Amino acid sequence: MVRMAFKPIPAVNPDHIIEAHQKVVADRERLGSSDVTISCVSLFSGRMKPQKILDITHRLFALARFLEEGEAKEWVMEETGTDYILVNEALLRAAARAPLMEAEYIKDMGFEKDTFLPIVLEEAETEGKA
Repeated sequence: MVRMAFKPIPAVNPDHIIEAHQKVVADRERLGSSDVTISCVSLFSGRMKPQKILDITHRLFALARFLEEGEAKEWVMEETGTDYILVNEALLRAAARAPLMEAEYIKDMGFEKDTFLPIVLEEAETEGKA
């Protein structure tokens, strides 16, 4: 059995994470469903290198997994009258820079609560000062 060496996913510009999240939501509203990867590629193709687009996509998937596990209930609003949730921008900004490691499958990528939530709090403080 060959064991893969997983590398850290580099941090990305928080504005790119926010822009990608907005594109995914817009595509979902317009098309009825969306594929995060397709949304990110269509948004950033020609603007940045493919690896950077992949880094953004991985970070969005990791955030989605973190939210699905219920680790950030106080940072989302589920009562929107629709079938999706509103995400506090501090979560998106934290997702751009929190430590994240590759995994064998993208569905297994996720942020660690002990390192991620302090970054969310720090981002929330920054938002309050802006």
